[in-house]
Amino acid sequence: MGLNWPLLCYFNQLHRDRDGPCPEQINIMTRTEANPRDLKKHPTHPNWTMPKSWGVWELPEGSNGKRYRYGNNPAKGAELTEKFGRATRLALYTTRHHAKAHAAELNEVLGEIMTTGQIQSTDGRSICYADYGGETDAPVLWCHGAPGSRLEPQAEESAARSAGIRLIGIDRPGYGASDPHNGRSIADWVSDALEVADQLNIAKFHIVGVSTGGAYALATASIAPDRVLGVLVCCGMTDMRWGETNAMLTASARVWETQDREHITAVVIEDFGEDGSKMMEGDDTAELLAPPDLALFADPAFANNPANNEPFANGVMGYVDDRIADGPTFGWSSFEIGRVNCPVRVIHGEQDRIVPIAHAHHTAEIVPNAMLQTYPQHGHLSVTAEIVPNLKSMLAK
Repeated sequence: MGLNWPLLCYFNQLHRDRDGPCPEQINIMTRTEANPRDLKKHPTHPNWTMPKSWGVWELPEGSNGKRYRYGNNPAKGAELTEKFGRATRLALYTTRHHAKAHAAELNEVLGEIMTTGQIQSTDGRSICYADYGGETDAPVLWCHGAPGSRLEPQAEESAARSAGIRLIGIDRPGYGASDPHNGRSIADWVSDALEVADQLNIAKFHIVGVSTGGAYALATASIAPDRVLGVLVCCGMTDMRWGETNAMLTASARVWETQDREHITAVVIEDFGEDGSKMMEGDDTAELLAPPDLALFADPAFANNPANNEPFANGVMGYVDDRIADGPTFGWSSFEIGRVNCPVRVIHGEQDRIVPIAHAHHTAEIVPNAMLQTYPQHGHLSVTAEIVPNLKSMLAK
């Protein structure tokens, strides 16, 4: 059994051994978890210093003066350090041999927080997922945005766990660690979601779709109505066959000028860079982000979230294929929206400048059993804070 590397990226030791780091430190910042340029920002780097924004907190006796961080939650960090003690420290700062000897123990305790898995689809592709929660929690599949990855739910993990909700993020083809699926439609992804659910022995589930992911969540409910208990669409795009003339997405206009995959790929690389490094560059970035969204980037925990590095771990093709699949040419034509028979909740920030709120209104109009909730204080990114409260409400019914 190997170490649970993706989760260990969230356990950062904030104090060094008196004699300095072990000579055979484990480098847990792998290409799939962080860009190489971020290595100096990590505690295992000799020149690393603790950001003031992280803060410092005291730990129980017996922790040898070590301090650990979990996300941006000091209380959770202290709780985990007390629970995992030396086992967590060994995973980060001892020799490879010693750490591997504790792999089974680490996976057993860390598996209570998040586990990653990789399965092979029926057509031979690799599908990667991240499971945030326990088997007794209510399962909720998470369809990430574009670009996005299986790690997107990590920001909501703590709140979800407290509510008894098990979030399961799945890399769509071409994102993160999932193999590409050239020419895929929105409906084609549904089998990936169901295969992951089968792997986890989940018969029925709720499903969340964020931004681009909204269509994938609705497609799953349409194609597998006997398995989906409810759908939550957050800041979601609507059917772009309607949106093209009624509420176009400014940021995607150039991409949708053609269906030629090579041309779209060139446009995306020009805008985002081959590894996504240029995504936040450009004069129009601030214009696309509402004040509540811009405020998020002032929080280091959000701006430096490891999940931000994952969407382009294998290049831009996941995003390219998303834009081909959901653009005005095809929209939602690959599935029948009228077959959705479970409760659907559509939530949207009224300040959203990326996906106009008209999309939410249109989706609520054409989806059976849909309820619309808008939030005047939120934009496109900040509205994700309302996901767990809405899931709690849906599960209570």
